Amino acid sequence: MCSNMPLRCNATSFRYSNGLPLALAVLFVASLGTCHAQQVVFQFDAQKNAVTTQSNIVWTSISRTPEKPLKLVADKNEWQFTNQNGSASVANVGGITATPLEFETDTPTNVVVRHIVAVVTNPEEIRALSTLFCGELVYRAASRPWNTMSSTNAAIDRGRFCAVAWKIDGVEGAPLVGGKNQLLEITFSSDVMAHTMGIGNDTGRREWLRAYCGDFKEILAFSAPISGDARDAVLYYLNVKWRLGLSVPRATTWQVAEARALGTHFGSFFGSLLILR
Repeated sequence: MCSNMPLRCNATSFRYSNGLPLALAVLFVASLGTCHAQQVVFQFDAQKNAVTTQSNIVWTSISRTPEKPLKLVADKNEWQFTNQNGSASVANVGGITATPLEFETDTPTNVVVRHIVAVVTNPEEIRALSTLFCGELVYRAASRPWNTMSSTNAAIDRGRFCAVAWKIDGVEGAPLVGGKNQLLEITFSSDVMAHTMGIGNDTGRREWLRAYCGDFKEILAFSAPISGDARDAVLYYLNVKWRLGLSVPRATTWQVAEARALGTHFGSFFGSLLILR
């Protein structure tokens, strides 16, 4: 049974406010993974696991769940791994007709996505109706209020098939900005099946010309909206790692543990923060 004990720790000394012995407290933190449902569906990091084969790019998730990491596949003539000035991306090089990055055909049919956190680099001009994430629901740029085919700024579609809530750079309802690295937080109004998702375009016809012509740097998907503590850790990690320059508070050890318990992969990013002393 999961404990409701209000355990908290100090980020520098690991002195626990409830007076638990250190060994017991460490065991409790380790047990967070069993207390929380494992919610990370996939985590794609452009600095890792993007491999080009003879015909495709294959991008493998680094998340710990599910047991078999999910893989995105696309035509290498349409999506390519790039690394410019030390900033890695999986980039659309095929333009507005590029087909989406899609999951392998053997992706389990019972894996759901409800919440996405991603870092993208927007194209200089953002085409109306360009789609970033598409499944049963869609997250894409809108054609209004400008009602033009391209713009340096773009609102997000609130239409019939776009029942989502979002924050951009931590601001609810903010626009995409052309040529800028931005942090997206997307919550779909209902579960989206992972195996139906396309990333970077609609999963429909090329002649719709809806490909997102930017780059993806990192994408984390959760099966449910994450807690405030876990969110704070994920946003701090992405902000510093990708040099976004956002005003995001430093994550505490407790927040990092909460995010890791959901299956978030930080690598060695918080290694010094979690040293026991």
